[in-house]
Amino acid sequence: MKKLLLLFVVLFGTQLFAQETTVSRFKLIPTKNMWIFIKLDTGNGRTWLVQYSTSEDNRLETSICDKPLVLDPVPPAGRFELYPTENTYNFILLDKDFGTTYQVQWGVEYKDRLRLPISGDSDVVWSCGYTPMKYFGEWNFIDIDGKWLSNDFFSSVSNFNEYGFAVVQRKDGKYNLLSTKGNIQFRQWYDYLSSIYWKDGYMNVRLNGKENLINTQEHTRFTTWYDSIMATYDDGHTIVTKDGKTNCLDKFGKLFCPEWYDRFSFYDQHAIVSKGNKDNVIEVGGRVIGKEWYDIYFAPSEGFCLVKNNGTYNYVNLTSGSLLLSEWCDDAEFFKDGFGKIKKGEDWYNVDKNGEITKIETE
Repeated sequence: MKKLLLLFVVLFGTQLFAQETTVSRFKLIPTKNMWIFIKLDTGNGRTWLVQYSTSEDNRLETSICDKPLVLDPVPPAGRFELYPTENTYNFILLDKDFGTTYQVQWGVEYKDRLRLPISGDSDVVWSCGYTPMKYFGEWNFIDIDGKWLSNDFFSSVSNFNEYGFAVVQRKDGKYNLLSTKGNIQFRQWYDYLSSIYWKDGYMNVRLNGKENLINTQEHTRFTTWYDSIMATYDDGHTIVTKDGKTNCLDKFGKLFCPEWYDRFSFYDQHAIVSKGNKDNVIEVGGRVIGKEWYDIYFAPSEGFCLVKNNGTYNYVNLTSGSLLLSEWCDDAEFFKDGFGKIKKGEDWYNVDKNGEITKIETE
């Protein structure tokens, strides 16, 4: 008898668990109007207004937005969720796969019903004639006629970029590029490819714990692979790290300076570098300009670096490395249009490039 009872409990509990974990295709979400619910298709984001009543004439179901956000004729359930707001008529629709959000508004009059994208420019994101589509847990791209782009399906995909490529990821976590012809671009599958940070036709790539920049022809920019690519600038300069230290490369792979630093910020012909908790400014080739290392060197501006040390401010001349002011001040601003701006006590002063100061009179 005990065995039969235990078996009943196990079977009944399993059935309840299966019921609770089943994702339903459709949901009813209550509104602040007791007579009206919103029906949501969790697979493609379509919404309807549902009104119940004891009177047959007042019972209805009508569309809020019948345009699907997913073109799959039988989309998997659970992709979309609808969240109430403090406003009676407005809800937030969330695409849980892509993070896209929409404002859904219901109203008695059809003209008052709408769905507007909050994040994203349109209901369905199209790029190069394709939009990402999830099908039974895997991703591909579909065109306006509903045709799949690739014969393969992927764990994740990005949108196509201006170069006509999308980053795709296999089940084993490896990355590659997919062309608008549906072809895999690289011979090698990589540990990571950046879908966002493209500069001058190159993107971040990682393989076996090292990083480089790679173009669509699978040519790497640098002969050496580094621990990480920190930043890439429009002119091709790239901040890289190696063995915990940082430096900068031009687009030909030449180092900005022979010495590697704890931190490195590039500014055209100059760079702000750090050793421990102190900063200085250097020029191309590595010459250290500042005569002293201070707490903070700010970005160069009109031939000077604003510096901060022990809570006070001054300027360093980028040619001589000398301080502009004989006395440190309480606050300061960057040089602009030939003048800096400093604060002493409660008063502000303009300062020219010779260190001459003029009090700023207030009305």
